[in-house]
Amino acid sequence: ADPTAKKPARPEASSGYHLPGGDIKTVGAGAGYLRMPKRKKCPRIYFGTRTHKQVAQIVRELKKTAYSGVRMTILASREHTCIHPTISKSFNKNQDCQDLMDRRKGGGCRFQANVKQKMASHHSVRAYIGSDQAWDLEELVKAGKKVKACPYYATRELKNSAQIILCPYNYLVEPRIRKSMEIFLKNQIVILDEAHNIEDSAREAASGKFKLDDVTAALQDCERMVEHDILPGVHGGLAAFLSRLGTWMQKSAEDAKDYSDFNSSTKVWT
Repeated sequence: ADPTAKKPARPEASSGYHLPGGDIKTVGAGAGYLRMPKRKKCPRIYFGTRTHKQVAQIVRELKKTAYSGVRMTILASREHTCIHPTISKSFNKNQDCQDLMDRRKGGGCRFQANVKQKMASHHSVRAYIGSDQAWDLEELVKAGKKVKACPYYATRELKNSAQIILCPYNYLVEPRIRKSMEIFLKNQIVILDEAHNIEDSAREAASGKFKLDDVTAALQDCERMVEHDILPGVHGGLAAFLSRLGTWMQKSAEDAKDYSDFNSSTKVWT
């Protein structure tokens, strides 16, 4: 064989990457950047139950599964999570906590101030609880007392990175609670335990309860607004409506029929 003979040219190695779908994006000199598929955001799971007690049952069952280490949180009211020595014993914990958080009134809560530093991540919460598995509300409250950090605001911080969020129905049904807790259900997964109870929760969320004393107090407030010439047309119309409503409530209460249910009997108006 002639050593000087020119050898056939080998095909040049491809400098391209094969992407899903058969697309090829070259990365040689002058070529654009590698276009990778966009990573889809994983939806969160909202698991709704009828009561806080049932949330604890769900946590116990979650601990038995292969997903016991999932990032989770439990949304609960201040009634179940407040650890402030004074507010936790008050009759209206929500209002008293809000007053305490108002810098003009209470000057802030030291337990809430510690949340960002001590209980804002799932890793730190698990470390304080002493377990890498799912936890229940009692364990979180105990850990909050230990490190002097508010469990109520901790659950809200953990919600931002949680994969599953456990909560009673009303957190998912009532628009005001969803807004205050920044719960957005679009493109998320919602699971309802004992879903046949959701109708009662939805009906209650869309209903209001008012006593005759409440209507009377509102009527008097509107009349005072009219006396001080503050939007007299608006407050005058409201006062007239409240007066008719109060009269109707009083008459209906007096004419309520007897209602008997098994061994109990009472007069009701609805």
